[in-house]
Amino acid sequence: MSDIACIWDLDGTLLDSYGVIVSSLREVYAEKGIFLSEKEILNAAINESVAAFIKKMEVKHGLPFEELKGRYSLISGSKLADIKAMKHAKETLESLRKEGVLNLVLTHRGTTTKTVLENLGLSTYFEEVVTSKNGFARKPNPEGLNYLVNKYHLKRESTYYIGDRPIDVECANAAGVKSIMFIPPTSVAKPTGKETLVVHDLLEIVDVVNED
Repeated sequence: MSDIACIWDLDGTLLDSYGVIVSSLREVYAEKGIFLSEKEILNAAINESVAAFIKKMEVKHGLPFEELKGRYSLISGSKLADIKAMKHAKETLESLRKEGVLNLVLTHRGTTTKTVLENLGLSTYFEEVVTSKNGFARKPNPEGLNYLVNKYHLKRESTYYIGDRPIDVECANAAGVKSIMFIPPTSVAKPTGKETLVVHDLLEIVDVVNED
């Protein structure tokens, strides 16, 4: 068994889900007479978070956070079948498992997480999946990462947190683990300069881990 562990973010990292996120948020605000561009929402989702965007819109337009967050969850939850796996997600997880790497998940996604992973045939690759329902402080607070590191007695110098957003890098750095920022060709994200490394294809992670 390898000493290396990979802790994964989901949306935008293993899950090609931003199309669902963007369309769902556009629906939520269109119902309130606010029409937003796909680019505006996508930039906010990647560079901040869905919750941060809804909170910002609450301040700007006086729309109650809980109501809008609930409506978003309802709409996006009806579109789970539209979520696909990122290119090479399954192959990457399979290769890492063969190498004895421990795979875990830390995501802001909530009750839909299990369903989505099962739909895509990814659920069996993870020893544990930590979602928003676990109640840890949201990223970039490292509380969730520290929980996994401590529970599985992981070595921080050989543990990677893999995500596609600046808050994932901040979270990894705060927890003292290595950070991999995944920036696929379709992403609007840019490297932060604070990550351990940047990859543009998930399969690159297998080579990184093998070199560790």
